[in-house]
Amino acid sequence: MRAFWLATWFIAAGALPLAAESPPRLLVRELGDVSKIVIEGAVAFSPEAIREGLARDFEITVATHPRALFSVLPAVITRRLTTAYYEKGFGRVKVDTQLVDDKLVVRIEEGPRFKWGAIQISAPPEVDVEALRAWILHPPKSPDLPRIALKPDKGAITIIPEDQSIPWQTKGDAEFGPVVNHYYTGTVRQGLMDQGWILPLFHVDVVPGDTAEAILKVDVVSVREKPLLERIEVLGLSQMSRDELLDFVGLRDGAILEPKLAQAMLKKLDDSRHFLHREITLRPGRIRANPFTLTIAVREVIGGPKIGGSLSREEQACLKFGEWLNVWKDGHDDLKFTGSLRGLGLPSMPVPMEAAHGEFIFSPGRGVYARVRCEDQAASTWEQICVLQPDRLVAASRPRGQFWETRSAPGTRLLLSDFRIGANLAITGCDLSHKESLSYGFAVPFKSTADLSFPIDVGFSVSPVAGLVWAHFKDAQYTFENDILTVKNGNDVLRIDERTGRPLDCSYGDENGRVFIQVAPGLFDAEVQSFEKSCATLKNVFDARHPVASLVEYLAPDLIQLQILPQPSLSADELRLALKVLRRPLGQLDGLLSVWKQQQLQEHERSQRKDCFNIPPDLSKPSAVGFAYQIGKNISSQLYPDADWPGIATREFLFLMMQETRFTQMHTDEILASYHTGPLGCLCAGTLLGYFLHDKSIPQLGRRGQTRLEDKYFRRDLEVLLQGDTLLSRCASDLAISLRECTPDELNMLGRMLSPGEKAAEVGRILQAFHTNTQAEPNEVLLQTLTELWPLVLREPVRERLVQLTKRYAVEPSEKATTKEKKKDEDPLKWVYEGL
Repeated sequence: MRAFWLATWFIAAGALPLAAESPPRLLVRELGDVSKIVIEGAVAFSPEAIREGLARDFEITVATHPRALFSVLPAVITRRLTTAYYEKGFGRVKVDTQLVDDKLVVRIEEGPRFKWGAIQISAPPEVDVEALRAWILHPPKSPDLPRIALKPDKGAITIIPEDQSIPWQTKGDAEFGPVVNHYYTGTVRQGLMDQGWILPLFHVDVVPGDTAEAILKVDVVSVREKPLLERIEVLGLSQMSRDELLDFVGLRDGAILEPKLAQAMLKKLDDSRHFLHREITLRPGRIRANPFTLTIAVREVIGGPKIGGSLSREEQACLKFGEWLNVWKDGHDDLKFTGSLRGLGLPSMPVPMEAAHGEFIFSPGRGVYARVRCEDQAASTWEQICVLQPDRLVAASRPRGQFWETRSAPGTRLLLSDFRIGANLAITGCDLSHKESLSYGFAVPFKSTADLSFPIDVGFSVSPVAGLVWAHFKDAQYTFENDILTVKNGNDVLRIDERTGRPLDCSYGDENGRVFIQVAPGLFDAEVQSFEKSCATLKNVFDARHPVASLVEYLAPDLIQLQILPQPSLSADELRLALKVLRRPLGQLDGLLSVWKQQQLQEHERSQRKDCFNIPPDLSKPSAVGFAYQIGKNISSQLYPDADWPGIATREFLFLMMQETRFTQMHTDEILASYHTGPLGCLCAGTLLGYFLHDKSIPQLGRRGQTRLEDKYFRRDLEVLLQGDTLLSRCASDLAISLRECTPDELNMLGRMLSPGEKAAEVGRILQAFHTNTQAEPNEVLLQTLTELWPLVLREPVRERLVQLTKRYAVEPSEKATTKEKKKDEDPLKWVYEGL
């Protein structure tokens, strides 16, 4: 017996140290905070800069998710930091990431920063190595013929004009990685093509040398035999024969395709003024690569000039018109569009479209003028004018005795963000029909640019050859008068100066309405001057302390009026009361703008620092989304608490934007299981996640919300939203103060606005009780008041939306696949891709 207890004692004593140790960590949880990672050994970059770079990386963002497996995180940090240092020229960097005392510690041995060094080339005897070396060091300027590149795509090789010849550097800090390899791959390919090899098999890699120099290694495996064109396909011809086209480009079946032949072919097709589009592809044979099939796909200008023929007077004028479209924004002409909003191709508005008219003036480098006018059946008019210039933004409504205008300080930009809004104008209808007309469409890409003197980038996106379409309309009339060409195609009219191609005016239309276009210098200035005169005696309601709030408050009456036209509008007293109640809460919007500005200032200051550290994005994954996630997370934390369903839903929404769904179900289960999730939580989370997610999770949220329509669950939602010092909490407090400033008559009116039916008196009574309770904190009283209003005013609309949420995202069980996908045949272009 004594031996048993002694054995037990020794076993327990031996187990005690093990029991004192921390259990293995399974999930990342709080270690996902990148700002708390310890960085040791960094010299070229500060620890703060490295942490900022980690916070902007996509893979790190995913790996630091609180629900991610911790075992993956150290390896991801090590790999991404090693990649970043390596691509910045640290060819011998060593990174190690360990968990020490419940902290992530990253130890970095940077090693030397490499400089550009020598070029090493190995190639078969038929390649002139010294000529290739000279090309890499000093690529010659583009010759008369366009240089070409080969782009593998879906079993074929597309021949496109492209010049990626970047000279090998001999000074400064070197770089490594796939981006640099890609650049010099293009240079080597162009050098080999210059020697007549169109499909060489080679490999390019920038690697660290024995000394602290980067070596460009070029391994030309084989130059292969030149492509034999066993078959030539020509697609899209309607006015000329295959033989005529082949004679023009100098090709015949059985020809050998060399780089100069492909270059000459591209140039002849582009200079022919006969084709709106051309595409040349090379496809290998099925059994063996050589011989090849060459496909030339074209789209002709119907009725256009014959290849090699002279242009008529009308064709010359219309071709110059197409050329003018490409250089318009570099000139001094303003472009004015006038017509119905539907004819202009703008989004529909909640008014009869025939009553909505717009006028837009684009002045390159000077500004944009926009005017929208709507009329209802009762002849009441709503009009909104906006002027955007490099240093100011103006909004004005007519008839109103006020306007809103903000100006930037001298020498500064109006917009802080490093993004530019672009409007791409285009000629549509350049197909094979005879009903083409000039129209345009807007796109809003965000273009990062260093020159932000003007935040709107406007231009046409069209081939000059497309102008010839206007010279070949069926049944159109063409007349010249004093060097002015007038084209009448049905009801469409275009007048062109034949000497310059500059359009003087244009009008076109269809069932959507007519549009009138005018081109002339000074249109923008004239309209702005007239607008300024009309505002000379008006009051500027811009508030420098609350710019966003003052703009929203100014536009609110017009937005409300626009939403209900042609229905009866709110009375002037009701509208005035609504603005009075919302004025204070709207002021909190400027707090959100301040957060955004602060983010932008910090990013600008970071980019200016010498030790700015960015991790190059993986080419197979989205770029910049890590930084976008951080901005969204920081802004949301200012809006409402990070805990419980608001923060959880926002975090998952941001991950869904990055197409990352591995944590979605866990998040949904967490929201559903939370004690604090009520009907608002289910509705908000389901609506937010439903933008990107369409599975059973959304209906689950809708059904759970319908089971939690009791007052206590609604109150829990409010308690979560209003806790802490957040923007939403401050908005609620300001709303409570605004309600306390209302008179009893105003509160009764507000009750009728909230519930115009038989419950108006009860709603008014609740608001009056709130008004008289001045002892408690505003948010506490507002919480109680909203809870009392819940069954009277709010519950039914929320229930209806929960039902809609459940039905809208209902997922039917998908049919299971009965057969497995057959293994695809090996791509016959695999050997070509390796060389490209």
